[in-house]
Amino acid sequence: MPGAAPVRMKTAAALAGSVNRRRFTEPARARSAVVGRSAGGRFHCRSSQVAVFRNRFWREETGMLYSVVVLFDPQRTGSNRLHSSRKTAPLRVMTYNIHRWAGEDGRLDVGRLAQVIQMARSDVIGLNEVLHPVMIGSRNYEPLRELADRLGMVFAFGPSGWIDRNGPGWRGPAGNALLSRYPLAGVVNTLLPGLPGAKQRSMLGATLSSGPMAGLSAFVTHLDHVFEGTRLLQIRAALDRLAQHGPHFLCGDFNTPGFQGPHSRRFLPPVLRSMRRAGYLDAFDALGKGAGHTFPARSPLFRIDFLFFPMRWAHGLHLAQTLDGAVTRRASDHRPVVAEWSWPETAAA
Repeated sequence: MPGAAPVRMKTAAALAGSVNRRRFTEPARARSAVVGRSAGGRFHCRSSQVAVFRNRFWREETGMLYSVVVLFDPQRTGSNRLHSSRKTAPLRVMTYNIHRWAGEDGRLDVGRLAQVIQMARSDVIGLNEVLHPVMIGSRNYEPLRELADRLGMVFAFGPSGWIDRNGPGWRGPAGNALLSRYPLAGVVNTLLPGLPGAKQRSMLGATLSSGPMAGLSAFVTHLDHVFEGTRLLQIRAALDRLAQHGPHFLCGDFNTPGFQGPHSRRFLPPVLRSMRRAGYLDAFDALGKGAGHTFPARSPLFRIDFLFFPMRWAHGLHLAQTLDGAVTRRASDHRPVVAEWSWPETAAA
């Protein structure tokens, strides 16, 4: 098996180059992501600032070619300031596990997912269990791009593995994605540790490069679904990565149940305890009403989807809720969680 493709420095405009057909091999610390745009949108990154690393890999069993792109903006990573001189307009963020595009009825219906996001008036969305692209028989389909088009947003995709069988029989690269009403820069996909033979997990991050909260970074992850010990290793690796960043939030499916109530903090699982010790606020625990269960969507029993904000920058958080409704119960097997907050000037210092 050949080694990984050599690293080359390229500008964003030079992405359309020659193709080398080779198997995908990725170092343990590789950070790769696919960056996209909705129809009529643009890449918002300056080639003088952004180094683009490209590694193309060949899936022999399907005869399909994929391009993995890494964008890294050294001027944004580690920044401790938001580019705002006053209190910003509220930003709505959402975390949503979309069940590999399959609704509770097994149908792929991008319109339903778009409706859920539109009803919540979300600005930045972290998605779990995303296939991009999707193979349906011999046909290539990009529902992630279609969803971005419907919402008028840009997107970034961070692959963590390959799905050969997905309920309805769809296949494709699987991972996390970010949707944003504002341009994204500094897109990085970090592979997380896990047990041999287990599903590879990752954390995708990007920075809002313009808009009222330019400089804010969004991260989305999906932790192991079997062992709390593995989830603990993964969240520690994620926290190490997040320690390099300024203002940010972390969202996703943690596969760890959270509890609501006056004594809930006494019974936190290790993963959630680690988040609290690292200085993160669970938005729903702080502001949500009721149990806030997110899974399964029709009759939820557990709260396993979270929005976390560093307490240092959580001053402007003023809403958190788990969404419910007829469409929400059909669109996925998870319910989404949304939070809204504004960044006071004091939080950006």
